[in-house]
Amino acid sequence: MCRKLLITALLTMLAACAPAPKKPVEPAPPTRPAPAAPTRVEVSGLEQAIIEATNEFRKDNRLQPLDPDVRLIVIAQRHARNMARQDKFGDSDRNGHVLDGRNLAYRIQVGGYQFGRVAENVGYQRNRTDPARSMMAGWKGSTGHRRNMLLDDITEIGVGAAQGKSGRWYFVQVFGRPTQMPRPIKTAQ
Repeated sequence: MCRKLLITALLTMLAACAPAPKKPVEPAPPTRPAPAAPTRVEVSGLEQAIIEATNEFRKDNRLQPLDPDVRLIVIAQRHARNMARQDKFGDSDRNGHVLDGRNLAYRIQVGGYQFGRVAENVGYQRNRTDPARSMMAGWKGSTGHRRNMLLDDITEIGVGAAQGKSGRWYFVQVFGRPTQMPRPIKTAQ
């Protein structure tokens, strides 16, 4: 009996010295599935004009027209509207590719566009009777913007246009080729 009492006392003392049980670990909240790609989006008259003018420019240069892609349109519209809301052309008001410290790669990732190739044109117009036509003329006259519009391995386009309080119109073109699409094959003519 004494021995049993001694063992019980010893076990009680050991239990008292043991660390307190840790709080149960809460399971991590379930990760949210990626948002489903939108299936529809409204395009303004200016945005449609840019899409049509871009495809006409590509046709004039013997390239295939680009298909409007809902995800790219949403990405472009969000960026144009963000610039218009802040009424500035990017963080520095000089480089519209970076706004709120975020660049095209971030916007593409958030937009869920899986790509093999992407490119972006941004710009703004003020005090123009036809800001879309004026923006296209500016892009065509700029080496880098022109090159993006004439990439032969892109297949899709998204366009955004929005006006800031200052009256400035902000424009964004996003060009892409989805990952599941093979690169177009060039043929000799």
